[in-house]
Amino acid sequence: MTDTKALRCLFLGVALAVSPRQATLAGAPGPLREASSEFLSAGTAPSEGLPVESDWMERVDRAETNMRRGLYREAAQEFRAVYKFVRVAFPTDTRRVAIAHDLALALLNLGHAIQAMRVLTTATQAVQALLPADEPFRYRIAAARGRCRLELGDLEGGLEELSDAVHHLTAVDGMGAVYRIEALLLQGQALVMAADTGKAWNVAVEAEDLARRVHGMDHPGRAKALNLLGFLEMSPHPDRAEIRFDEAWSIFQSRFPDGHPDAIPILTNKGLLALARSDGPEAQVFFKQAYDIATRFLPPAHPTGAMSAANLAHGLINIGKDNEARPLFASALEILENRLGKDHISLAPILDQLAALDLRLSRLEEARAEALRSLRIHEDHQGNETVQLVSALFTLASLEAGENRISESLEFLDRGLRLQAAVGGAGSPVLLSGLGMKANLLYQGGRVEDARVVAKEIREICHGAGIEVPKMGGLE
Repeated sequence: MTDTKALRCLFLGVALAVSPRQATLAGAPGPLREASSEFLSAGTAPSEGLPVESDWMERVDRAETNMRRGLYREAAQEFRAVYKFVRVAFPTDTRRVAIAHDLALALLNLGHAIQAMRVLTTATQAVQALLPADEPFRYRIAAARGRCRLELGDLEGGLEELSDAVHHLTAVDGMGAVYRIEALLLQGQALVMAADTGKAWNVAVEAEDLARRVHGMDHPGRAKALNLLGFLEMSPHPDRAEIRFDEAWSIFQSRFPDGHPDAIPILTNKGLLALARSDGPEAQVFFKQAYDIATRFLPPAHPTGAMSAANLAHGLINIGKDNEARPLFASALEILENRLGKDHISLAPILDQLAALDLRLSRLEEARAEALRSLRIHEDHQGNETVQLVSALFTLASLEAGENRISESLEFLDRGLRLQAAVGGAGSPVLLSGLGMKANLLYQGGRVEDARVVAKEIREICHGAGIEVPKMGGLE
């Protein structure tokens, strides 16, 4: 439903910061496996001394407040200290499970998915021992595991966990409904990654409706659902998308006037929408806002910070600052490779942008390697029929054309055009650009009549969309 090449910050702070006291559940005693000190300390600064009976709930309150404000490092410190206390003080109590979940969530928001998964593995063992099969909190843990899998690049496993969580979280009020909203938002974002935009739309609609009924109109959970809906509408209905983005941004501005990491995806999408309207300067304003929030709230080398840097570079390209953009892309790519691995799906859109940039900068071998790598990552994660392949295919087509390999260029180009046309939006700049390139290649290859057929198609698309017909030389 969208052909915008988004450098998405998908998994930042989706959960809605529910109090561990609210999440405390009655359960039977059972054996609990002790967590290792390695993952309890990873990614956080040394905390104060362990809480005692009289102040541990006060520290939970501080941690929850910090989570709501987007101060994840401070929240992780408090949750870690509290967890060390409750696992000794309440070895067979479900409060321990609730604290473990929130510690894992804080670690996830800091970009430490591996450590978070270790915490959740321990929590899962406790859940199985302590909670009945129909207890909603079991599936809140499952949704958090799904988010971990997504951030670690396991799209199939993440979707399976999230789908199972949504299936079991059927409540429309109370804490079960809160957990369902969390799971739906994560599931919708995962479906976008899997290029299943139809299902993603249905999930986002349900998440927005449930968030509105449970939390009200101005809750951050509803803002996240609006942002997802806007992203999915960006190409076919940009005006509707803008309304959704503006409302989502207004909610965050009113709730968090000093900024919040969860606003980064909204600002990113507002920037992408401005680019789609050929307003590079406005896009750069939004990308810079997102980047500034990332640098203020998130630790260095955070995946979301890296994606924000890549978006800033994306904006620089669109105001003619290619040489300033390349170091930002390269730095973002290095951070994501180190944190997520060299085959993670989040690398692909950055590789697409870097390949197109290197093509313009005449760094042709680098451009080819980056485009081929992006193509492989997209195909491994999303299959051979996803529109996300288009950017790499068009770059490879340009490289082949530069070597005067017309037939090879047309092969890449035709595949990209077929994928782009399949998502609709006949007047999209991406489709028209590809058709224009095809007409020129056919003309250069001596296939003048075929080139004129493509040129006629371009004119018909432009007339139907009410946009200006581009210059086509002798094919006009």
